[in-house]
Order: sequence, then C-alpha cells, then structure tokens
Amino acid sequence: MSHVKVSGAVDFPKNETAMQLWLVQNGPISIGINANAMQFYRGGVSHPWRPLCRHSGIDHGVLIVGYGVAEYPLFNKTLPYWIVKNSWGPKWGEQGYYRVFRGDNTCGINSMASSAVLA
Repeated sequence: MSHVKVSGAVDFPKNETAMQLWLVQNGPISIGINANAMQFYRGGVSHPWRPLCRHSGIDHGVLIVGYGVAEYPLFNKTLPYWIVKNSWGPKWGEQGYYRVFRGDNTCGINSMASSAVLA
C-alpha cells in the first residue's frame, strides 16, 4: 500500500488562472461557494444572475476537479466553465457534478479556494 504525505496547504489569491494551473499540475481544489443557484441546477453551464448568487453568501463546500469550454453555436457563445464535484449524490446535476461559469468569480468560486501540498 502506498502512502501520501501532506506537507502543507495553499490558499489561492482570487485568481482563477492560478487555480487552473494548480489544478492541472497538482489536482483538486477545495472551495467554498454560494449554493443558492445550485439547488435548481439540472445541467449545462450555470452562470447565475449576480444578485441570486452573491460572493458574500458562501455556504457550501465542494471540490473543483476540472475545467473546460462549452460551445453554444445557436447563441454564438463559448462559455468557459469549472467542473465541480458536489456532495448531493449522483442523481443531482450532471451525475453529481456542476458546471459553473469560469472567469468572473461566479457564486464566489475563487473567494475561498485552497488545496493540500503533497510531499
């Protein structure tokens, strides 16, 4: 059996580019998020109206596990997104995952981000 040793932790500045780089090089990022809009999520890239998903209303802990870009040719839009693993089970969202807009601190996604540093 192999063991992993945690040598520390890192808190991210409010910088989604730094979060992307960390994710690729080191793995998942633990975040706090305002889950108000998540209650009604069924699929697609979520980009809630700011008054419904304020940065100051962080009330749920989740894990960023990836990112991507969705094409919406009908609307001539390209939406960057984070892939967030939620704890509400596989019947919620997209098999337990949430795609949320990436780039403007949607729902406070980069306000409370941290990760373990492995030895």
